[in-house]
Amino acid sequence: MFKVHNLDLHAHTGRFLFLLLILAAAHSKVYADFGHRNDTQSNQFALLEELPVNLDNYTLAELLDLRKQHYSQLQSIQDKSNSLKTSERKLLSQLLAYDNIRLKITDVIKKLIDEYNVHGAYKKKLLGYCQTFNTTIKTARNSVQTLTEYKMYGVQFALVYASLVYTFKENPEFYTSYQQDIENPDSTLGAYITELNQSYRKVELARKEYDVELAIQQLKQSIAKLDGAIVKRRTRLLTQH
Repeated sequence: MFKVHNLDLHAHTGRFLFLLLILAAAHSKVYADFGHRNDTQSNQFALLEELPVNLDNYTLAELLDLRKQHYSQLQSIQDKSNSLKTSERKLLSQLLAYDNIRLKITDVIKKLIDEYNVHGAYKKKLLGYCQTFNTTIKTARNSVQTLTEYKMYGVQFALVYASLVYTFKENPEFYTSYQQDIENPDSTLGAYITELNQSYRKVELARKEYDVELAIQQLKQSIAKLDGAIVKRRTRLLTQH
């Protein structure tokens, strides 16, 4: 079993990044952190509270007011809309592009072994991670076709990544050099982190577009529910007269 530690999804201090992504199901209530933030729910919009399951106790005036609020919010963001499927494809594409860079960790490990003059059993252990990323992880990644599948893959990737960082910490001399280099953009490790950061910013932009579509979808579902309740309430009032 891999030893998993509580590591940030994306620490601006340059710590290793994870999408434990998406870290929630693609249509669950917020893929926070795609981390576990469940990043598939919007975090840009202060959406109106979810409607109660039973609207029968609401008056017609209350139902009409709720519908007005939801429709107003829908109009305020709908001009930013593309389509949910389009935004899903774009987000997945950016995640996979980001992942291509994450997988360069194998090249980084090999360079660090040389730069830090690593030998013996510890070198063999680090190279074992290279093999895991190049076989098990890449095989899992190649089967990813949807955000939901990426979520499952992301968890698997994160377990190995977290175990790798734990292994770095096992060797104090190695880990001291690692901590120094991670903040240095001119080092092998620092350049890797910089490239990750640049790619992750594109993921964030794509996720924001996806947030818009999720918000629109949620509002439309609420409005449809309110419309049904309004018709039901009006019918009831008519039968009472």
